[in-house]
Amino acid sequence: MKFKENSKKNRSYDELENKRNWAWLNNKPCFDYNMGSERQSRLLEDFEKVKNQCNSLGLILPNSFIDFFNTPTYWQKFLSSNDGFFYLDKSVIFCPYINGYLIPFIADSQHCHYYYLHLQANQKDYEIVWTEDIYLMALLATPEELETDFAEGEFDETDIYLIDNDFERFMFDCYYDYYDFFKGARQKLIDYSYAYTNLEQRKNEQNDLENQSKLLLGIDEKIPLFKTFN
Repeated sequence: MKFKENSKKNRSYDELENKRNWAWLNNKPCFDYNMGSERQSRLLEDFEKVKNQCNSLGLILPNSFIDFFNTPTYWQKFLSSNDGFFYLDKSVIFCPYINGYLIPFIADSQHCHYYYLHLQANQKDYEIVWTEDIYLMALLATPEELETDFAEGEFDETDIYLIDNDFERFMFDCYYDYYDFFKGARQKLIDYSYAYTNLEQRKNEQNDLENQSKLLLGIDEKIPLFKTFN
């Protein structure tokens, strides 16, 4: 496939390589609200449907993908800066552009962007891919819709980004992307919490920031309900 190559992360993967099969997650904290919360009541059931569809289509799910979505405690360790959440609602999608199948497994809060697992029948190799939201409808279209609704050359496989071909490494990046985001943005998030005029809402937001600060960064301090000025 001629997917676009995504830029590489400037990150060490020693922790991952020394603790494969999700062992690197063992000492990571769980959060009350996490990327699994949005679909918590149905995610395991949806995953069973995905597995059954894959079996009927001759698609081989990666073991790391199976282990992850079979283990709810793993979901509880992931946070998202754009309210992304684990999502297995859709059927396994055949995409004629790439002559393969797509499984959306992370959606953003607006349902504009998805991460997909790309599989081909009877092959163990896979990719994690992503595309701009302007191409979303083309990516999810049926062959009939492609023929009637999209001009030739309007969309092809080069409009799809290759994010990774290692699911566990992809999730390692997801974890540390949020860690780096929160570490850099923590003070701005605290400042923003004072924009809540409803004090109960402000307090809840600050409690969440305190919890994340303690569990992620080891910062154990109370955020004052009212902003103080020097």
